[in-house]
Formats: sequence, structure tokens, C-alpha cells
Amino acid sequence: MMGSGGGETIVDVGAAAEAVSGEGEASAFLYATESLCMRCGENGTTRFLATRIPHFREIVLMAFECPHCNERNNEVQFAGAIQPRGCRYTLTVPSGDAKVLNRQVVKSESASIKVLCIVF
Repeated sequence: MMGSGGGETIVDVGAAAEAVSGEGEASAFLYATESLCMRCGENGTTRFLATRIPHFREIVLMAFECPHCNERNNEVQFAGAIQPRGCRYTLTVPSGDAKVLNRQVVKSESASIKVLCIVF
């Protein structure tokens, strides 16, 4: 997907989190460390990946996986500075096209989402 500004690619956070938590390419993550599994008490692995979302800010994706109980957890934390200008996005969905609402949204702590009218 392309951004509306300077043609920058927008990061698919869901796919990036799956790449970090998967068994795939070892060079995909920035850092990995052993961590305590809150489910079984054994050690698992937490992988970290830093990435930038254009016109938003830098984020750190964290993916935990326990080989003992198969617990998995993905988390997004914000890093870096907030962009100097805010934006407003308005989404109008045509009637009968509810699948357009099936989206993953990454927002900062200070952002808000308002749904003014929804009818199915």
C-alpha cells in the first residue's frame, strides 16, 4: 500500500509481527532475548523489531514465544518522536461494503477514533 504523501510504503504491522514471531529468517529481528513465560514459568524467547510507519512514528514490535507451552504474544510499543503535525483521516464506507472495515489500526496514545454512524 502506498502513502498519499511522498509515495512511501506503509508497513503492514500484522505481517511484520508474524515475521518476527515466526520460525522464518533469523535476520528479520533486531534483537532477541530469553524471557519468563507468564503461563508456564519456563523460559521463552522475545524478539524485537524496530520499524517506522511513514507520517506516524517509529514503533517496536515485540513477539514472545514459549516452546514449552506454545504461548505466543505480540505487542506494539511506540518509540521515537511524534511527528510535528497531526492529521485527520475520514473514512466513508459505501452501504453494503462492511468488509472495508476489516482493518488493523495502529494509533498513538493521544489519537482518537470516532465512529459517527454504523448500520449493518
